[in-house]
Amino acid sequence: MEIKYRTQFGELLEHLGLKGDAAEIGVAEGRNAEVLISKPAIEKLYLIDAWTHIAQPGDGGYHQSWHDNNWKEVHERVEPWKDKAVFLKGLSGEMIKQIPDDSLIFGYVDGDHTYHGCLSDLNKIYPKITKGGVLAGHDFLNFSYGVNKAVGTFIFENHYIPNDIHVTEEDGDISMVSFWLIKK
Repeated sequence: MEIKYRTQFGELLEHLGLKGDAAEIGVAEGRNAEVLISKPAIEKLYLIDAWTHIAQPGDGGYHQSWHDNNWKEVHERVEPWKDKAVFLKGLSGEMIKQIPDDSLIFGYVDGDHTYHGCLSDLNKIYPKITKGGVLAGHDFLNFSYGVNKAVGTFIFENHYIPNDIHVTEEDGDISMVSFWLIKK
């Protein structure tokens, strides 16, 4: 099954017969988290973000007041599903350690957009995803970030081929394209 938008990941998970826990790295104000947590296939969603200013490309570099507002907004957005939400506030490398290996059906990477930061997040979340689960991420075709190069390195090092990578369209906005693959 191909999906056109990242808002269809829940449908993809259902199509694949997956039901269980998921994680999003880089939650910000929770727009994507709200969509994910509302899906029946997702029983628990780990929301991983520092919600603090970090000197890096992407949202992390914004002023602290922006992060404080996002912390408030994400709680409001997931309120209807608060029993499914697990907030892990801190740097992704440390927060991911709290998730058991082989326990996720879905992992979405949208945190550190540098090459090394994104590659680190991909490598750390990958063992947490079950075989047949979905690994995905945002900003895949935004070449001002290091995401595309990190995904390229990741798929090479984990013996995937380019045909294993799928992309979303996101209304033709190339900077918003997500990638996804099924874990072998």
